Amino acid sequence: PLNLGDVPGGMYRIAGIHWRPFAVAVGVIVVPLALPSSVSTIGAVGDLRTMISDVLEGAVSDPVAPPDPANFMVTGPAALLSSLGSLLLTPLLYGIAVQVAAHGYRMGEIDAMAAVRAAGSHYGPLLGAAFLTSLAVFAAGAVAPIAAILLLAVARADESVALALILLAVLVGIVAAIVVLIRLSLAVPAIMVERAGVTGAMRRSNELVRGGTARMFGILLLVGIIVSIIASVVSLPFQAPLFVPAVPQTIG
Repeated sequence: PLNLGDVPGGMYRIAGIHWRPFAVAVGVIVVPLALPSSVSTIGAVGDLRTMISDVLEGAVSDPVAPPDPANFMVTGPAALLSSLGSLLLTPLLYGIAVQVAAHGYRMGEIDAMAAVRAAGSHYGPLLGAAFLTSLAVFAAGAVAPIAAILLLAVARADESVALALILLAVLVGIVAAIVVLIRLSLAVPAIMVERAGVTGAMRRSNELVRGGTARMFGILLLVGIIVSIIASVVSLPFQAPLFVPAVPQTIG
């Protein structure tokens, strides 16, 4: 078993040695997905900039008037396509990343396109596990608040008591949802490494995390913070031109 300090070290080691296969394998999915997202972002920022300029210059008599629907003929479908693509392809990205990491860790050699094909061959279980995990997390988070609301409706409690009970139920629901998410967080590795099915992968993840939920939470939190910082630093230069009037938006 790896401790909290071992995981980031192993992550950097594997990613540092095998960054090219990672970039190629993930880029096959990310780059096409980023194109409609970029179109929608450029259009949204452009529309917002135009609306602000019009309001400041007094060109619009009603600042809260709805924007011209024609402005969203391109940005709207692009945003919808990007969101749908992200929803459907994120499980595939996780599968690719796990496949690259597992082969790099065990064998030291990685074929980027073989990783893409391997994840593609398990796309059904990956998508099913993602859907069932989301459903389980939502259900775990909703049970306590729904029970509290039903109890209050029957008991007709005082408003202050009702508010306190609902807040407590929401906190319990959040904790329950986080616990379920952590317990199912290894479903993708179970699918890609052990070739488990959807429900089998979820059971396997629960078995692996059982007894170490707090440690797993710390690992996921630490890795999430590290990845968020790196992603922000990498993406900042590409986002900056969107907010500089003198720079063409397409550069961003």
